[in-house]
Amino acid sequence: MSLMDKKILRCFILIVALVMIVTLTSCNKVTKSNYDKIYIGMKKSEVIQIIGLPNETIPQLTYDICYWYDNATSFKDAIEKEKEGKEVYCIILTFTIDEGTPSVVTHKEYGRIQDFKGE
Repeated sequence: MSLMDKKILRCFILIVALVMIVTLTSCNKVTKSNYDKIYIGMKKSEVIQIIGLPNETIPQLTYDICYWYDNATSFKDAIEKEKEGKEVYCIILTFTIDEGTPSVVTHKEYGRIQDFKGE
């Protein structure tokens, strides 16, 4: 393989890698459509297949509350972005944490952050 062919191959690989990174990081899974796919009794592993891992989890005594944000990494970050005039949507799910059984959805909510903070 000539030096020119190696440069072309490296350039091609770099372009493919960049396209994959942009595609994977720009997929917003916190949508009403994905929220509508989630149902009470759905296993947490199935939810993760639809919307990915939660941004935040708050453990309680008998359940976990999990938060997914679009365009934010935490509730605090979402509030800051809302103050800047950006809309931030959130999916909030409550899961059982019974020993020996799969964790399942017991409650679900979807909306803008401002809807959840009483404004």
